[in-house]
Amino acid sequence: MEIKALTRQLHRGTAAQRLQMVEQFKRSGLTRIEFSRRHGIPLATLSWWLARAKRTANLPAPVVFNEVMFAPAAATPGNAWAVEVIAPSGLTVRCREPLCVRDLARLLRDTRC
Repeated sequence: MEIKALTRQLHRGTAAQRLQMVEQFKRSGLTRIEFSRRHGIPLATLSWWLARAKRTANLPAPVVFNEVMFAPAAATPGNAWAVEVIAPSGLTVRCREPLCVRDLARLLRDTRC
């Protein structure tokens, strides 16, 4: 009876708990069948968790924008940038023409900032 209650609890558990169980499975070195038997988890449930974890891992990371406050600088004709983004890693992106948000997001997503 205790195993069934634990299994029901895992089914209704949080995504973090399910992810923890997936990580435990990966470290165990056991087959899906062996792991599911030892932990009282239905094989189909474990397989579903593994498939979901794999799908989630393949999603691109979202681009996060933060408001940046700046003081207006004196523009010089040779260095007039419409957009300048400096990432924490030091990567600098400068554009002479303004970019729409979609193009800027695509540029930042394709570049490891």
